[in-house]
Amino acid sequence: MKKIKWFVPITMFVMGLVTPVFTSCGDDDDETIKIEEQDYMSSLEQKQKLEIVGVDLVEHFKAADFQNVYDLALYIEEEYVDYYEADAIEKWADNCLESITKFLKTEDDYYSYNYFKRIYAASNFTGHFEPKNGKWVYTAADDLQFSLKDEEGNNCVLKLTTSGKTQTVYVGEDEDWDNYWDDYEVDVYKEYLDVPEVLTLTLIQGKSTVAKVTINTDLKMMSNPDFDLNNDVYDVKATVTVNGYDWIVERAYFDGNSSANLSAKFKKDGKVLLSTSGSVDGDVSSEEAKNLNLRLDVMGEVQIQGACNDVMKLADILDKAEDEEENEGNFKSYTNQANELIDLGVYYGTSIKQAYIKLEPFEENDWGYYKYWESEPVIYFFDGSSYSTFEAFFNESSFNDFIDAVKDLINDYEKTYDM
Repeated sequence: MKKIKWFVPITMFVMGLVTPVFTSCGDDDDETIKIEEQDYMSSLEQKQKLEIVGVDLVEHFKAADFQNVYDLALYIEEEYVDYYEADAIEKWADNCLESITKFLKTEDDYYSYNYFKRIYAASNFTGHFEPKNGKWVYTAADDLQFSLKDEEGNNCVLKLTTSGKTQTVYVGEDEDWDNYWDDYEVDVYKEYLDVPEVLTLTLIQGKSTVAKVTINTDLKMMSNPDFDLNNDVYDVKATVTVNGYDWIVERAYFDGNSSANLSAKFKKDGKVLLSTSGSVDGDVSSEEAKNLNLRLDVMGEVQIQGACNDVMKLADILDKAEDEEENEGNFKSYTNQANELIDLGVYYGTSIKQAYIKLEPFEENDWGYYKYWESEPVIYFFDGSSYSTFEAFFNESSFNDFIDAVKDLINDYEKTYDM
C-alpha cells in the first residue's frame, strides 16, 4: 500500500501487538518511580504470571451461565416460529414499510430509475404481538412488543422502547431490480434512520430481566443527515447485559476537529474482567492527528500501555519504510525512526514496565531470488531475553494449563449447546 491512513493502521498495529497478551492499561497519572534491579520479573516469571491470569479469566465463562437463554430461544423457535401463522406480522411489516416510503422522482436513461425516500423510525414500527390459537395476533400500541409463554408457562416479553429527541441519519441506498426484465425500471430507495437519544431493548422472563440493551446517543452536533467528519460531533454510550455479564461502552466519542476516544469494559457479576481505552488528539478529520494512546487491562493483573506522540509522522515513516523494502540501510533507518515514536510496554498492576515491544527488521526471501526487508514486533525483557515472534513466547509448553483451560471451555460449550 502506498498511503497508510493515520488512525486505523496505527491502531491495528498496536492492537496486533497487544492482542495475544490478553492485555490492558494503567491510569494516565501513574507516577514514575525508581526501579531497582530486583523489581524486574524474568521472562519465565512473566510467562507464569500470564498463564495464571489467563486461566483465571477463562474460568469466569461458564456454558451454564447462558443455559436459560439457549433453552428459551430453542423453545420459541420450535413452538412459535415453526408452527404459528405469521400473516399478521408480515402484513404489519408491509404496512409500516409503505407508510415510510415516499416517492421522489423518476429519471430516464437507458432505463427508468424511480427514486424513493425511507426514514426508519421506531415510532413507525409499533404494536403488540401475542400468539393465540395457532397464529400471531396484532394489537395497536405506542411501542413494539412480543409476548409469549415459555415451556414452564412463565410470561416472556421482548420489547423495544425509545425516548428523547431523534436525529435523522443517512444510512445508504438500496436498489430493487425486480421490474428490470419486464419494463426496464429500477426502484432506488434512499434510506435514513431516525436515531433516538435513548433506545432500550429488554427481554423479561417471568419476574427476571434476562437481557437488556441500552444505547444512549448524542447527535445534536450533526450538521445534517449526511455524515460530515469535518463538522460533526458524535457521542455514544451503550450497555448490553445478559445474565450478569455486562458489555459496557462507556464512551465512543468523535470530534473531527479535536479528538476521538473510546473506552469500554466487560464485567461479570460486577467484576471487571477486561477494559480498554484509546484516544487520539488533533484534527482527526484532516489527518493531522498527533497523540495516540491505547490502554488495555485484564482483571487488573496484566496491562499493556501504548503511546505515539505523532501519529501522522509514524504513518509517513512506515510508508517510506515499505517503499524502501529492498534497500537494507534505508529500511533499517526508517524502522529505527518509527521505534523512536512508539512507547509500548507490559505491566502487572504497577507502574513498573516489565517488558517492551519494538519493531525489528528481518530479511525475507520469496521463491529463493527476491529479497526484501520486513518489520516484525519483538518483545524484550529486562533479564536480557527477547522473542522475535509472539508464537515463540506463547508456546504450548509454557502455557499448557491455559491451553487446556480454553479447550475445556470450548468442549463445555459444544456439549451444552450441541454445537
